[in-house]
Amino acid sequence: MPYKLDIQKQSDHLRVEVSGERTEDSAEQNARELWRKLIDLCWKYELRKILAISSLSGRFPTSGVFNIASNPQELGVDLSFRIALVELNEESLEDMRFAESVALNRGAQFQVFDNEAEAKTWLFEG
Repeated sequence: MPYKLDIQKQSDHLRVEVSGERTEDSAEQNARELWRKLIDLCWKYELRKILAISSLSGRFPTSGVFNIASNPQELGVDLSFRIALVELNEESLEDMRFAESVALNRGAQFQVFDNEAEAKTWLFEG
């Protein structure tokens, strides 16, 4: 996975900062690897909340967004997970909002934000 990750296990959640370049030909595969890794860590540490801060450059192809967001169970996510994604790349924000819509329609607790403060408020309110 060509992304730089900073993963921090907190007492009640997993916090991850991800940076690097998202390329169209590998975006879906890299995203799957990233989310599987995070979900596996959550199961290992008995955590069900993730705060992900993304500053990846580049767009995420719509088909890849749909493929991942439409089947969160494939990555190990069940309804007990609550995931807040802070998308710092304005170019990708619309892509991630589409992912949010698809995931919510599948029953997942997944929300996209453009700042960390709002993401934390949502993540810890439930």
